[in-house]
Amino acid sequence: MKRTIRGAVAELPEPDQTVLRLRDIEQLSAAEAAERTGLTVAAVKAHLHRSRARRRERLNSYFLGEE
Repeated sequence: MKRTIRGAVAELPEPDQTVLRLRDIEQLSAAEAAERTGLTVAAVKAHLHRSRARRRERLNSYFLGEE
């Protein structure tokens, strides 16, 4: 399962992958992630939303047997 989750994250484009790791794994605030990446807070939020949706779609297809 860990391999599947890591694979789903690895498939994300940059900076979506980085933002997801900073916010969900390192648990940084949006402002802290923005500072680290050089993005605006609004851009961090947009990338996070997009990356979570893509990861959810990928994992749903895996766990629901649609692959």
